[in-house]
Amino acid sequence: MIRILTFLVIIILTCFFISCTPSTSALVYKNPKYASYQSAKVVILPFKDAEAQVGSGEIVSSMFEMDLRSMGKFEVIKRTQLDKILIEQKLSLSGLIEDPVSVGKLVKADVVVMGTVTTWKESDYFSGIPTTVGASIKGIHVETGITLWSIDKTSSTIFNYGLLYPTTQCTRIAKKLCEEMVNALIEK
Repeated sequence: MIRILTFLVIIILTCFFISCTPSTSALVYKNPKYASYQSAKVVILPFKDAEAQVGSGEIVSSMFEMDLRSMGKFEVIKRTQLDKILIEQKLSLSGLIEDPVSVGKLVKADVVVMGTVTTWKESDYFSGIPTTVGASIKGIHVETGITLWSIDKTSSTIFNYGLLYPTTQCTRIAKKLCEEMVNALIEK
């Protein structure tokens, strides 16, 4: 009887931990010229929000910036520096996002990073719908305007933090997503 209970507990715990593991899919593109810009000066623009999910773009762009900076491969221009330059120039970032190369030139960056949060869905505990976060991010060379790299990735998990921490479900998955995207970018 004890062996059967132990076996059942092991099976249940295994299923639990498997369900907590994010599943991901990725599409990574690196331009042949990418290698020469691995130590570039980079500015990260605020990402566009997922549909009907105000603030999702800011969360993902901040996390991506933090993860990119922690890798130490790029010199990442802080958002405060960008804001300061825009104030000095009496410009608004909202109008410049349509022309990312101009933003890059203003802050003397080599690469402008822009992105869109493609998915931001919290899980539904009762129907088994997973928490899913996806993003599409690209790095554009300021001088030529060519795309040096792009990453499209989605992460999800069926484990539900929502009952205890309703505001952190997507944020936790977004953090994992950004880590995986930066690792994919840095890999050779």
